[in-house]
Amino acid sequence: MLTAQAIWSRAPLLPVAIGLVAGILIDQDFQPQPLIHAIAAGLGAVAGIAFRRRRDLLPHVAVVLVAAGAGGMLHFARSRLLPPLSIALDATDDRPIVRIRGVVSSAPRVVSDREHPFARWIARDERTVFVLDVESIEGESGFIPRTGRIRVVVREAVLRLAQRSRVELFGRLYPLMPPENPGVYNWASYNRREGIMAGMTCLHRENVRALASAPISDVGRWVLAYRRAARELLTGDLAASEQQSGLLDAMILGHRSILDRQINDVFIRAGIIHFIAVSGVNVAIVMMLARTLFRTLGGTVRQSTFAMIAAAVLFAILTEPRPPVLRACVIGIVYGLAVLLGRARYQLNWVCATVILLALIDPSMIFDVGYQLSTAAVIGVVFLTPVVQRAGNGAAALIGFNRDSAFWRLPRASVGLDRFWGWSARWHALRVHIAHTLATAAAVALAAWLMGSPIVAWHFYRIQLWGAVATLMIFPLVSLAMALGFAKLILSMLLPTLAVWIGYPLLGTEWLLIRAADFFAGLPLSSAVVARPPTWLVIVYYAWMTLLMIRFRRRNASETGHPARGAGTAVLQDSHEQTSVHGRRAFDVMLMLLAVVVLVGSLDWLGGRSVPRDLRATFLSVGAGTAVVLELPDGHVALYDAGTSSAYDVGRQTIVPYFQSRGIRRIDTIYVSHANLDHFSGLPSIAEGVRIGEVVVNEHFPYGEGAPSHVRHLLMLLGENGVPVRVMRPDQSTWKAGEVTFERLWPVGNEHSKLAANDASTVLRVSFAGRSILLPGDIQYAAQQAIIRRGDVASDVLMLPHHGGVQANTGAFIDAVGANLLIRSHYQSWEDTDNGLKNLTGGRRVFSTADVGAVQITIRPDGQLGVSTFAAGTASPAFGVTQWAEQE
Repeated sequence: MLTAQAIWSRAPLLPVAIGLVAGILIDQDFQPQPLIHAIAAGLGAVAGIAFRRRRDLLPHVAVVLVAAGAGGMLHFARSRLLPPLSIALDATDDRPIVRIRGVVSSAPRVVSDREHPFARWIARDERTVFVLDVESIEGESGFIPRTGRIRVVVREAVLRLAQRSRVELFGRLYPLMPPENPGVYNWASYNRREGIMAGMTCLHRENVRALASAPISDVGRWVLAYRRAARELLTGDLAASEQQSGLLDAMILGHRSILDRQINDVFIRAGIIHFIAVSGVNVAIVMMLARTLFRTLGGTVRQSTFAMIAAAVLFAILTEPRPPVLRACVIGIVYGLAVLLGRARYQLNWVCATVILLALIDPSMIFDVGYQLSTAAVIGVVFLTPVVQRAGNGAAALIGFNRDSAFWRLPRASVGLDRFWGWSARWHALRVHIAHTLATAAAVALAAWLMGSPIVAWHFYRIQLWGAVATLMIFPLVSLAMALGFAKLILSMLLPTLAVWIGYPLLGTEWLLIRAADFFAGLPLSSAVVARPPTWLVIVYYAWMTLLMIRFRRRNASETGHPARGAGTAVLQDSHEQTSVHGRRAFDVMLMLLAVVVLVGSLDWLGGRSVPRDLRATFLSVGAGTAVVLELPDGHVALYDAGTSSAYDVGRQTIVPYFQSRGIRRIDTIYVSHANLDHFSGLPSIAEGVRIGEVVVNEHFPYGEGAPSHVRHLLMLLGENGVPVRVMRPDQSTWKAGEVTFERLWPVGNEHSKLAANDASTVLRVSFAGRSILLPGDIQYAAQQAIIRRGDVASDVLMLPHHGGVQANTGAFIDAVGANLLIRSHYQSWEDTDNGLKNLTGGRRVFSTADVGAVQITIRPDGQLGVSTFAAGTASPAFGVTQWAEQE
């Protein structure tokens, strides 16, 4: 077992890396004053001087303290401290309409909504998206200098716009806001990590005026031409489908912006998205291909290493300048330098050097999921692979699957048969080598999966059980495709005729790759939805993994005195130097205890989401639309409507992420109030991401041949996903789910056979423990008046009908319900509401999803009613403290 002192001696950069990461995390989460960081660094420096002659942990702790202070100050300076001329300061001025000049720093992309499930029935919203390096903003006396980057969205297609164009924009500037709903990816944090400080919206292409082109260096011009030529040489002459062409561009050139969403989703479900994300795996393949080529041509180890470094640099230039690519290339280059300097066997030290270098380049990078997965994968491959190999050898020996078994004697016995057929012993050795190589590859894939799975579960609420197997099986196809792709790029410049012939096996490999991804994506539990793992469980899991890697490390050549063996044939031994028998036993006991904790905690976490004893109703923020999630005390999950009038896929981008964040794998019932698109546009995507028990509509919902085209399209998509649709009986007015009562207050019976679509909305009252929530859909004057006349509509919470629209009797309807809590689901803020609704609420508390994000109503078994809002506007959005109201 390796002692702490031995670890420090072999990896002197480890305390620096730990301190830098800790300081960045502290500054991000607690945001202390920079003076606190300076004090911590000063105390660490004083302690380091005082304890410099000691040989215990104190000097290393001092180094950690100094690095933590430095990391905190670095993160503060890069992420929290805004320069006086920052454009972000202007964005906070109540979304001003401004005129800005700057340089287009990213390739403009025209984005459309053609992949929306109801693209034919929504207003086509072509948008041009790009990043602008701001130069100035117009003030009262002319243009004033400004700095920073902004994300620009032009609401029309702007075709005559290119990277490095200098433009003048007229539009609305706004600050970057965190998500308004649980589970939704925090794009604001991502953009800030990219250096983007604000956003801007321009309504028309005429709001973009071209100026004189920005000056560009010869190197920059060469890089742009290099990338354009590479893309043309790769796919310009291939008769490839759009899916294949986009996959080639993404996997080889890093152009993910044109990747087909369906292919992207397939690779996500299969657990192999890292192959097309252009990160560590792709860079490793490129460096491996360069090394293999030079070794085949007779190059030395040193020459091959130089070739690997050069390949990583050229690949970084070739691809889009995105952080995952640059990060992976930095890791590869640092490893190559470690090999050249003879320090490659001290793996932990060069991994720490990479962490330090990337933290210095961009301290916010450690919060990026790609950075976390890349670092975890590297650590797993380097340090956990020997543990996996040792465990595999132990398991094989346990079942009699060892070198003395018949399985291993069979290849040796077959040598005579080989000679009979004219095969040499070299062929037998090759087969054995292939077997060992496959075993090592399996260990590497499993080690990377074990290290990365908690991160995937934390960020994406998924466990991809087949991820390691899929990675192992598809890796040869990806390697072959990338080798053929780079060969085509090179030959297209030298021998174009031969390059055309390489295109055929390249397309065949791509076709096989897509089919293989489809196969793994379709396996049971290929991408199981889980709740976010508890923080304590993730910490304990990685602590256990760390102790395993320390306890069962592989001894390298410097420790054994023998030549270093390859990863597939390395002898795995314990290192017992400087460690007593009692110390090893205590260490082993700690390992066993942590293993038990991880096992029990994982079973509890994976056993299913914790079902509260309360009734929870979550009103998601979906703009002008409705999506209300009902989580009942008995575990039953219902959804009331799932749509929006905004031109985005609300099911895929908002509702499904919420279910994933809660660990909800099945929706028992979805109630669709009426046949308007803004109340069911998200259903097809929900059906693809979550199991649905049934969809329930009332008898006025158009069904059959006479239904509108968008309704028929909905029914067809639901049928393709095997979702049954049930029509309520006209006399069905009350039903129960456990202790929760559902009442259909409208429509009533057959007395209204001809209702407008909005007035035909199913009005549900959900009651529990003496409290009730009224969900009225889009009912308007006629239905509201009929409900007022019938009476018995009293409720504690009312979702305002028709998204807060005002009818002549809306005030009377609100008074008849008598709710003290009103919820408005709309994109318009309460402050900007000018339709008279404010005067009708009578001083009641109103929560608008446009202002506070998702709203969650909780009813306890004792009748207490609470409301909490999703804290939009904070660095780490979450539901705030629940405000409780006593039973009246």
